[in-house]
Amino acid sequence: MHRDAQRVVQRAEEAAHKAEKRVESYQNADRAQAYDPEQTARQNERGRKDKGEGWSIALTVLGVIFSIAMVANLPEAVYWLPEALTQGGSYWTWLFQDLAGSVTLLFAGAGFLFAGWKLRTGRRMRKKISNIVGSAPYMKIQEIADAIPCNYAKCCKHLENCIDKGVFGENAYLDMRTGTLVVRGAPPAPQPAPAAAPKAQPGEAKAEDNYAQILNQLRALNDAIPGEEMSDKISRLEAVSAKIFAQAKQNPDKLPQMRKFMDYYLPTALKLLKTYAELDAQGVEGENIRESKQRIEQVMDTLVTAFEAQLDRLFEDDALDVSTDIDVMENMLRADGLTGNTGNSPKLQL
Repeated sequence: MHRDAQRVVQRAEEAAHKAEKRVESYQNADRAQAYDPEQTARQNERGRKDKGEGWSIALTVLGVIFSIAMVANLPEAVYWLPEALTQGGSYWTWLFQDLAGSVTLLFAGAGFLFAGWKLRTGRRMRKKISNIVGSAPYMKIQEIADAIPCNYAKCCKHLENCIDKGVFGENAYLDMRTGTLVVRGAPPAPQPAPAAAPKAQPGEAKAEDNYAQILNQLRALNDAIPGEEMSDKISRLEAVSAKIFAQAKQNPDKLPQMRKFMDYYLPTALKLLKTYAELDAQGVEGENIRESKQRIEQVMDTLVTAFEAQLDRLFEDDALDVSTDIDVMENMLRADGLTGNTGNSPKLQL
């Protein structure tokens, strides 16, 4: 029996020793967890959330109570109103004295309700921003603003509120140099500023706007005129005009060659097309309307040919340069004996 008792005591001591080690390991884990910054931040946020939720509920309940009290007190508060309206005098004093309590209850109830609403909306916004950022070490403020959504300045205020409330831990801050919310670690390196694009001269910008406006007018008139044949001619005018404008942009030296085209022929064509669209929209085929439309339809062929001739004339100098270059090259080839024949070589006629 003595040996059995010793064995029992020994087993009890071993079990107690194991229990002490288990308790010590749990305590070490708790201490390690207590020093985890992210875990601590989450625990603090949960505590603040519970506390903030309790305050918002309490303020809302107080606001409802004060509002109900105001409604209940209202009949007594306006008791002297008929006499004040009919007899005046002291009744107004009594009325205002009775109303003072109701007004106080009204403002108190509204204040409590507003405060509770502010707490709820602030807590929801912090939760939303926390979900947007997630576990990212940093995030651009503009990306957070787009996800909320709100403007940049308002997003900065929301983020400052989150930082003050400890949503992202103790080390979070806004790096305004890079426009970044930094949760932990270093912020991203600032991006180099893009090279400034060369500014167009005022005259060039105005000319390009004028070209685009003319093409838009032709396109709008084409949409307004339902006739297929006229639509094809207007589309051809628009295509040729676009090519002429492209030449004007690429080679401003050619602008004098198209001065009359720009100042007279093109505005006149637009005026005729506007008139045609207006006549066609009347829905009546009277003699004057029909004759006017027919004359405009007939002159459209001439306008298309004239526009194409204007485009071709812009390449007159280029054609002359090509012809001159070919003549010079052929003469040099013949002088060097590289043509392969002694007769006259056929020349490119332009």
